[in-house]
Amino acid sequence: MEKGILYVMTTVVDGLVKVGKTASYNFERRMYNLEHNGYCNITGLKREFAIEVNGYSEKEDLFKKLFQRSRVANTELYSLDLNQVIQLLSSFEGKKIYPENESKEEVFQQVTAAVESSELPEGDYFLSSKVKGPNGKEKVEGTPMDFRTPHEVGERIDEDFEALNFGKGYDHTYILNKKEENELSLCARCTSPKTGIVMECYTTQPGVQLYTGNWMTGNFVGKNGQRYPARAALCLETQHYPDSPNKPEYPSTVLRPGETFQSKTIYKFSVE
Repeated sequence: MEKGILYVMTTVVDGLVKVGKTASYNFERRMYNLEHNGYCNITGLKREFAIEVNGYSEKEDLFKKLFQRSRVANTELYSLDLNQVIQLLSSFEGKKIYPENESKEEVFQQVTAAVESSELPEGDYFLSSKVKGPNGKEKVEGTPMDFRTPHEVGERIDEDFEALNFGKGYDHTYILNKKEENELSLCARCTSPKTGIVMECYTTQPGVQLYTGNWMTGNFVGKNGQRYPARAALCLETQHYPDSPNKPEYPSTVLRPGETFQSKTIYKFSVE
């Protein structure tokens, strides 16, 4: 596959970034022209991150598809968070071109920390239907339901807590901290210290159901004859809030004749 450079630049407009590609030999000339002449009547462009990758045209096309709702039509301008863009680009295998004074790993860690701090869950979750609370919601603060800072999933799962007792573990919808409706943003990030595997979930949905396989019995046989007992895995199921049709204050789930429902969820895997 052809090798080239993917880059992201900020603009004079807050929250508007340019994401594009260029041949490796043309990078400095391209940056100079954009920084001095602007792009599509937008000025103040400043290079923020660039990486040389194989298959750069295919990766740029993928980026366009993933973020088409955030794209200014017929341009390379996007209404996206800069840290999220750098996080995605820096996760690609390749040689970091810019910035010159930091490694690709350092850049990735910095922007990941920034994204995680800005995309924390709202601080609410929905109770099991068997547990009654105000509007079905409860606060996570001070409870084993709180994942606003990283915890091992099984660390507090057996605590004597009503919401966990009813479901034999986690089986609850978390409210996501969305800046605007249908925003594609980071929902959750899971890591395995043992394998180094990382799974990130991005979604346009307003909530995510965390389910920890509490009712699995080991009867199900998977790959290579592997059996899956209770809590052998977890699920991140992006969705709207429970009981939404009966709660007009929740994001609507009503779909009328002739209307089309669309949502997007991305599961991104990497190794650190």
